[in-house]
Amino acid sequence: MVQILFLSILCFQSIAYSAACCGGGSTVPSLVTTDDRAQLSTSFSYSQIKIDSVDGAGIWFKNADHQMTKTLKFDYAYVLDSDIQFGCSIPLVQKQFQDQTYSGLADVQAAIGYEYLPEREYNLFKPKAFVYGGLIFPTGFSKYKSMNGGVDARGQGLWGISLGHVAVKNYLQFDLMSLIDLHHYFNQDLKLANNESLKIRQNGLGGQINFAAGYNTLKSRWGFSAAWFYEDRITNQQQNIQDTGYIEKYGQISLSYSYMLTELAGVTFNYSDQTIIGTPESTSLGQTLSVQLNQRWTR
Repeated sequence: MVQILFLSILCFQSIAYSAACCGGGSTVPSLVTTDDRAQLSTSFSYSQIKIDSVDGAGIWFKNADHQMTKTLKFDYAYVLDSDIQFGCSIPLVQKQFQDQTYSGLADVQAAIGYEYLPEREYNLFKPKAFVYGGLIFPTGFSKYKSMNGGVDARGQGLWGISLGHVAVKNYLQFDLMSLIDLHHYFNQDLKLANNESLKIRQNGLGGQINFAAGYNTLKSRWGFSAAWFYEDRITNQQQNIQDTGYIEKYGQISLSYSYMLTELAGVTFNYSDQTIIGTPESTSLGQTLSVQLNQRWTR
């Protein structure tokens, strides 16, 4: 039980960061992967851009000034019955660049998860597995409305849907997790500050693949995860000017340490870095430090 608890803390906390240029978060919802009834987590993260842009050819550019982002995030998940659960995520973001600061709500997410492969009794090879479908709300200020290069953006600011699969497994003191997440943003017409219309069209899908592993002691867990993110082209058109967009991709590694404060509560410290793995393209790259408190309720 201790191993599975810390796995759930790690998996959905360490993958919750997107490329810093976008100002948004992962489309992965909060899920209960233990045998508990409910789970609430509060996390605070501090991110700083290290590579300000990577162009379409993969060439890195670094400026003298870097954007910094602070995020306060609340995740809640509740099991409705033995197999179906509801989860939601509410992030508050503050961005700072030079002498300018921008704060507000980022994109909110909600999802329904289904445990289609429960672990009623121990099996050496069979994992616990979940599928989920989610809705992304355009509550964050869109980067497409930004007048200063997206520094003030807190999300895509577009309606979207997500679909994913999560599998977790414990072997003695070790735990493993794999995740596949896909999302798609709907075509939308946005009103700009000058009252002009901006047409947004996503041509395909975005998503991520994530793998995590951990080693557990009586009250502690050391964890590692590696993730690869991809976002297809999003075309936008204002009057007769059309921007065909670009493919965005990058990799990320995360290191974490979790400690069990009580039988039902824990804390996780996490470090994430987007400058080490992968072949980034058309993005910025950052590093993030975060702390998360997790409270759960038994059935």
